[in-house]
Amino acid sequence: MKSSEKVVMAAVQKHGMSLRYASEDMKNNEKVVMAAVHNDGSSLRLASKDMKNNEKVVMAAVQNDGSSLRYASEDMKNNENVVMAAVQNNGSSLRYAFKDMKNNENVVMVAVQQDGSSLWYASEDMKNLEKVVMAAVQQDGSSLCHASEEMKTKVKVIMTEFECDANVAARALAETMVVQLFAKQVGDDGYGERGIAVTCTNLGGNVVANVILEPDCNSQDLRQRISLSVGVPPPVLRLILPSGEQLRDRKQEPLCDIFMLDLSMPQLGCLSP
Repeated sequence: MKSSEKVVMAAVQKHGMSLRYASEDMKNNEKVVMAAVHNDGSSLRLASKDMKNNEKVVMAAVQNDGSSLRYASEDMKNNENVVMAAVQNNGSSLRYAFKDMKNNENVVMVAVQQDGSSLWYASEDMKNLEKVVMAAVQQDGSSLCHASEEMKTKVKVIMTEFECDANVAARALAETMVVQLFAKQVGDDGYGERGIAVTCTNLGGNVVANVILEPDCNSQDLRQRISLSVGVPPPVLRLILPSGEQLRDRKQEPLCDIFMLDLSMPQLGCLSP
């Protein structure tokens, strides 16, 4: 009965691990093994050596259970299509991939997007690749601990500067939004006082926001207002002053000084594009 294809097929379709009781011929039967791994990917470990090197069989196994990559042949662990399917199912199955696959940007990117902690199994080059690390951290903030020291430093600098978590800091590195600032004095900030109107444009010169603040507001206040207007976290914004310098958050310096506006003079000309 253990050598009967019909009997063994019925068994593995119901319980893939039943393959353990099949004859060696059945463990080398592609149809039978395919049925087994479709039911339970980890049953690949019970298959013959040839089946563990059969791309169609291994692909079916890892699509069912990415971690079953551990039972595949060395050739399959170095097969980009197979490894990609495995990490799409379970990012941490990257641990079982061949060394070259752990250094494959496409594979590692898919792995960390599925499970940020899989960055642990990536090559040193991938742990130092900004977009890979950012994708990992955005999926799981704690995965920062697996990044290179250089990348940890970059993220932690932003976390400290903006008092944000690793996820937001990672987004700031990955999705920086450059905004050019132009300011002028206005007669009314909406509260009966003179204010500073700041026009915000993208690199193409298109206006993305217009905000009015009181003269004694600071750069942090400005960043927060622009953040609300454009719908991105404050650290993502890279604000450029009319001078071309990047605006840093200086809590003690009022906007009138940052933009060099003399509010003692009525109807001061604007610093505009």
